[in-house]
Amino acid sequence: MKPVLWLWYVSLARATCTSNYAIWISQDRANLSETLGKALPVLNFDDVSNLNPGVDVGMAAVPGKRYKIPYHENMAIIPPASWSDKCPRTLELHGAKSEAPYVFDPPPS
Repeated sequence: MKPVLWLWYVSLARATCTSNYAIWISQDRANLSETLGKALPVLNFDDVSNLNPGVDVGMAAVPGKRYKIPYHENMAIIPPASWSDKCPRTLELHGAKSEAPYVFDPPPS
């Protein structure tokens, strides 16, 4: 009987993700507020700063770094961005990487 109760408890815990934040892992050095602002139009950047002490949301992100962002289930999100099914949720930007522009044109051949 105990294994059945344990399985029920684990499945219930997975079904209810009540975190008030999500995770976003930066893929490039794009400006945090620009990158997140495109995917989450009503994001409160003061809340982002509070969840990430010492991080300036107006500066470039550190590639590979995990950032906490405010999350609630009814939060507006602009495709192609989406939330993962994990708990806490993870913001996935699906190819929304910024690319560095060419400074010089290649010489003609």
